[in-house]
Amino acid sequence: MRIALVFGIVAALALAGSGQGFAQGNPFNPLARLKLTSEDIAMASGTANRLYETGAVGEVAAWHNDATGNSGDVKLLEIFEYEGYACKSVEHVVKTRRNPDPNTLVIKTCLAEDGTWKLI
Repeated sequence: MRIALVFGIVAALALAGSGQGFAQGNPFNPLARLKLTSEDIAMASGTANRLYETGAVGEVAAWHNDATGNSGDVKLLEIFEYEGYACKSVEHVVKTRRNPDPNTLVIKTCLAEDGTWKLI
């Protein structure tokens, strides 16, 4: 099953600090369907953060959580400007132990004045 979702600014990155409860407990969160743990989300977010800082468009980085068996690839799709802010779009392709068919999330974020990436 493939889930294609387009977000404003990086839902996965924003969720990294929110923990497992939000990701799994919020029925409106697409990550809830994937049953990702807070550790999985942190790994996906860290991988995206590295691409945000040093990646080139088209670059792909992978993550894998041995504890859960979940994994994913993160691809930097686009670098753009939105309302004067530097922005990036990434694609997360996630495979879970429960459902090995890839699930795709496209997430857009912009660099805020405080130096953090925010969903748009």
